This record gives sequence, structure tokens and C-alpha cells, in this order.
Amino acid sequence: MAEYLNKNLKYLRSVKKISQQDLADKIGIDRSTVSRIENNEIETTVDNAIKIADIFNVSLSDLLNKDLSSNEQSNSELDNILFSKTKELSDEDKQVILNVINAIKKDIDKQLDGE
Repeated sequence: MAEYLNKNLKYLRSVKKISQQDLADKIGIDRSTVSRIENNEIETTVDNAIKIADIFNVSLSDLLNKDLSSNEQSNSELDNILFSKTKELSDEDKQVILNVINAIKKDIDKQLDGE
């Protein structure tokens, strides 16, 4: 069905601390089916993919077509870019920008956690 579904499913379950059984119960499938999807042994239905996207509060397109775990890497890269490209800014200005970035990261994490 999609290039990243299995990897994203594993990643999102670990971030949200949802077991395969809990997810299976929410979707209405067997736990072994969740395992087989994660291990790329089977493809899921479009209906189940929509349910998974809803449970994890991500778009269906992102769930299927984007490596969601790479967001962690891009956050660190953003911090590095900020401090390597801002030599003209004062330490106070850098701290303000860093605070904004951290607030955005927390907001994104809350959205991933479904809060």
C-alpha cells in the first residue's frame, strides 16, 4: 500500500506507548495482523490505514508516504543550523529563538500524543 506504513506504525506506537493489542482493539483487528503489517508481511486495507492515521492524529498521506521518525532528526538539525548561521545574533536573541523552537517541538509532540 505504501512505502512507510510499517515503519511509521512501529514508530508511532512506540512514541504513544500503545501496544499492538491496544491498537488492534482500537482498529478492530487481531494483534497478529498489526504485527504482520509492521513487519511488512501484509498490506492493510485503506479503511484500516485511515483508522490508524486517526488514532495517531497524523494525515493519511504522511502515514503512508513520509518517514515520520525523521522529524526527530530534523529537529536536531534545526538547532544546529540556528547556531551555525546566527553569528550576528546576540546570545539573548539566540535564546529567544531556541525557546520558540522548543515550544513548537512541544506542541508537535503533544499533537503526536493526541493531547
